[in-house]
Amino acid sequence: MNLSEFEKIALLRINKDAEFAVGFIKHGSEMDEQAYVLCMYNLYGLFAMIAYEGANYCLRHSIHANILSDTLKEARHRVKLYEHTGMGISGTSSYMLDTLLPAHENYMRKGLKLPAITKYLQKDTGITYVNNLPVFTTLAASFDAGMGDDTEKLFNGEFINKTTTELGRELAILNGGNTARDVAACFVLDAKNITEKDVFARSLYGSRFNGRGTPALNSSLYMMQCRQNFIETCLAGCNQDETLLKYKYVSAYTTLKGLEHLRSETTQQELTAESVAVIDSILALPFAATILSTRGRQFRNIMVHNDIRGGFTERDIMPSKKFYGLVEYFFSGMSSDNLGDEIDKLSSALAQHLNTWS
Repeated sequence: MNLSEFEKIALLRINKDAEFAVGFIKHGSEMDEQAYVLCMYNLYGLFAMIAYEGANYCLRHSIHANILSDTLKEARHRVKLYEHTGMGISGTSSYMLDTLLPAHENYMRKGLKLPAITKYLQKDTGITYVNNLPVFTTLAASFDAGMGDDTEKLFNGEFINKTTTELGRELAILNGGNTARDVAACFVLDAKNITEKDVFARSLYGSRFNGRGTPALNSSLYMMQCRQNFIETCLAGCNQDETLLKYKYVSAYTTLKGLEHLRSETTQQELTAESVAVIDSILALPFAATILSTRGRQFRNIMVHNDIRGGFTERDIMPSKKFYGLVEYFFSGMSSDNLGDEIDKLSSALAQHLNTWS
């Protein structure tokens, strides 16, 4: 197979992500079931991204065959939240409250099977906490996954197992077969710190963030808050793993870009003065401007789409470096470890600001 250096690097990047996913599955057998399921829920957007984008570079393009093709595509797209070009801020918010919540409440009562962590919370959203911080709602998981007939397959592990195994086979031409690296050290989650609570969601979303007048907007902001809290409480200090650094970076970019879009629609979204002040303080956080810069956006696109050709030449590729020199190229003077430290600090600050705002 004749591959350009760009294609080789794209495949190597995808292979590393696939190795993480396989390692996660194997590590899951050693984790507390509750902790494993919580991580699987929260990392689903990452797995969807790996499988969907990775399929574009694989030989047989068979990853999508008969397994979650529509759900996978939508889940990958929804990682962007307010950047969802087909829905925008108003569309995303109203979909969460006016479409997804009723479907969630009604459909789940008809017997949709979810793992033990949520099985007795099916009548409503159910919030999972770690160290008293909200890190997950079943409503948010339904949004990330897409409500549909494939949802049960997604949550019983079929999606992750089949797609990562197939992705590993596709990439075997590069390294003689995928290897499951040990990801045990990446998760700092103690199952004893996980608690669950059943709530009446409509009441909750009317009292958070922007106030009682915008419950639809509040519901989607709550999802953003849970995602950042999961990173802060369960993935802290694990930036030595490239795939998790990728996940943290994309999540930080999504949060900042989404809030930037929200701030630009202050009047349309009926933001209060307090909300405007909070968003402004978040956008002014250290390193936020770097993330939102042109180069920060280009790095985000590469992390999502695995296409490094935009402005990056073959002579810049450094195979011995993490991310093959992408960090050094897009963030002048920084190493991958430096970037990891900055993203950890930014992720923590994002979580703190969102928790205070809510």
